[in-house]
Amino acid sequence: MPVKRVIHANDKTVEKHLFEGVQLLKLMEKPNYTIVCADILEHYGVIIPYHTLRNCFLGITRSYRQAHASQHFNSFVQAILIFEQNHDHN
Repeated sequence: MPVKRVIHANDKTVEKHLFEGVQLLKLMEKPNYTIVCADILEHYGVIIPYHTLRNCFLGITRSYRQAHASQHFNSFVQAILIFEQNHDHN
């Protein structure tokens, strides 16, 4: 079976593999991204790019769903305040 190249931003399996990879890295005394990427490839037949795993582990990037959720306003009041701040400067 050929190896499947991954990264689809909203694919739940990608999020699952990245989460598992991050958990494995947290257990290591000295994180080794290459070994974890190889383990995921061996177990699931899916390539998780080195830098994608590294950035997730370091907190530089988040999953598609987490990043999208953080862009939403917490409340209607917050949206109104931001709107008013933007229009007060004009």
